[in-house]
Amino acid sequence: YLNVLLASDQLEALRKSREITQNQLDQTKKLITAGVLPENDIFTIQAQLARDEQAVVASNNSLEAAKLSLKALLNLQGEYQLEIERPDIDVPQDVDLEAFTFSRLYSNGVSAAPQILSSKARVESARLGIPVARSGMLPSLSVFGSLFSNYSSRTQNASISGIAFSQPQTVIINNEFAEVQFPQSQFTFSDVPYTDQLRDNFGQQFGFRLNLPIFNQFSIQSSVQRAKLGALNAELSYQQSLQSLSNDIQQTLAAARAAQARYQVALLSLRAQQAAFDNASKRFELGALNAIDYATSKMALEQAQLESIQAKYNYLYQLKTLEWALSDFSEPVRFF
Repeated sequence: YLNVLLASDQLEALRKSREITQNQLDQTKKLITAGVLPENDIFTIQAQLARDEQAVVASNNSLEAAKLSLKALLNLQGEYQLEIERPDIDVPQDVDLEAFTFSRLYSNGVSAAPQILSSKARVESARLGIPVARSGMLPSLSVFGSLFSNYSSRTQNASISGIAFSQPQTVIINNEFAEVQFPQSQFTFSDVPYTDQLRDNFGQQFGFRLNLPIFNQFSIQSSVQRAKLGALNAELSYQQSLQSLSNDIQQTLAAARAAQARYQVALLSLRAQQAAFDNASKRFELGALNAIDYATSKMALEQAQLESIQAKYNYLYQLKTLEWALSDFSEPVRFF
C-alpha cells in the first residue's frame, strides 16, 4: 500500500514538473520572438520536455506495477478496478527516537512477540517430554473387560415332530429268518430369532494386566535420551530466537535513525533546490540564464522532490515499525 502511495506521489510530482517545462517552453518561444533568447535555446527546453514525458510514462508504469503487487497480496484478479484512498499524511519530523530504547523494545518483544512466545512454549513442551519418557520405566497396571455376542442367519432350532419306523429288514435270529424295523425320530427346523441369538450367545470377560518393564532392549533409556536432546534443541532454538530479536531491534533502531536523518536532509535539500530553481526561472525569463543551466536547475529540483517523497514514506514505515514493536502484536499496524 505504501509503495502505491509512493509511486502515486512521485507520478504527481513528475506531472507537475512536466507542466512547468511546458509552460517554460511557451515562455521561451515568446522570448525568442522578442529577441531576448537565441533560437537554439528552444531545443534544450524541448529535450527537457521529452525527458519529462519519458519520466511520467516510467512513473506511471511503476504505479501500475505497485497496484498489481497489492492486488496479488489481496488475492484480487488483475482486471479488478482497485481504487486507492490517498489520505493526507502528516509525517512528524521531530519524533524523539531516543524514547524507543533497546531495553523497552527488547522487553516487549520477549513478553509479547509471537515467534518468541511460540519458541518458549516449545521449550516447555520439550521439557515435559522428559518425565513422560521416564514414565515408561514404571510398572503399569491396566484393567480390561469386554462384552460380546454373535448372530448367524444359518442358525436353526431342531424339534422332534414324531417317530417313524424304518423299512423292514430280514435278519437271522436263532437260525430263523425274521423281519425287524428300527424307530427313527422326525425333526422340524425353524430359524432362531435375532434377539434370542444375542441372548443365548452373550458372553463377558474381565481382568487385570500388570506390565513390568524388566527387559525392553534399552528402548526406554533411548526415549529418555531423545527427550533430553529435544529439550536442549528447543532451548537452543529459543536462545537463537532471542538473538534474532535483539539483532532485528538494533537494525530497526538504526534504520529509523537513518530514515529520520535522510528525511530531514531531503527536506532541506528540497527547500534549497526550490529556491535555486525559482531564482533560475526569473533569470531565464529575463534572458540572464541560458537554457542548459535552467534545465540543469530544474532536474536538480525534480530529483530533490523525488528523493523527499521516497524519504518521507521510508521514514513513515520505520516509525510505524517501532510503534508496532512496542505494541502487543495483536492489532494490525495503522498508518493513518
